[in-house]
Amino acid sequence: MPRMVGARRAAYGVAVGGVLLAHELAYRLAAPHGAEELLDRTGHAYLRVANHVGISVALVALAWVFLGRLTSPGSTPRLGRITASTVAFQVAAFVVMEVAERLVEGVPLAEVLHEGVLAFGVASQVVVGLLLALVMRGLLSAVDLAVAAGAPWVPDRPPVLPLAREAGSRLGQVGIARIEARAPPSLAR
Repeated sequence: MPRMVGARRAAYGVAVGGVLLAHELAYRLAAPHGAEELLDRTGHAYLRVANHVGISVALVALAWVFLGRLTSPGSTPRLGRITASTVAFQVAAFVVMEVAERLVEGVPLAEVLHEGVLAFGVASQVVVGLLLALVMRGLLSAVDLAVAAGAPWVPDRPPVLPLAREAGSRLGQVGIARIEARAPPSLAR
C-alpha cells in the first residue's frame, strides 16, 4: 500500500510539470503573436518562474518513479489508468488555475471562452498528459526489463535496510545503544 501511495504522489508530481507546460502552450496557441501580452493581462506573470519550478518538480518525480520501481518492483499499471489519472488532474488543475487567475486580476471569466484559451488549454492538457503517461509507463517498463535481465546496476533489495542495520551495529560498538526497529533510541545500555 505505501508503495502505491508513493507512486501516485510521484505521478502527480510529474503532472504538475505537465500542467504548467501545457498552460504555457495553450496561451502560445491561443495568441501566437500576442501571447506575452495576454499572459501578463490575465494574471500569468508568475508563469515563467512557475514553469521552472514545475519542470524541476516533474524531473524529481520522474526520478522518484524510477528509483521507487527499481527498489520495489511490482506490476506495471495499465497505460489507460496512468493516462486517466494524469489527464484528469491536469485538466482540473488548469481550469481551477484559469478561474483563480482571472478572479485575482479582475478579468471577466467569459474572456477565457472568447479568447479560445479554455479550448486550447484543455486540448494541451490532454496531449501533454498523454505524453507524460507514455513516458512514465515507458520508464516503469524499462526498469522492469532491466530487473528481469539482471542488470548489474540493479540492487538485489532496497539499500536502506542493510545500511540501517550496519549503522545500528556500529553504534553498539562505540557504546551507544542500538536502535531497534520498534523502539525509540535511548541512552540505556
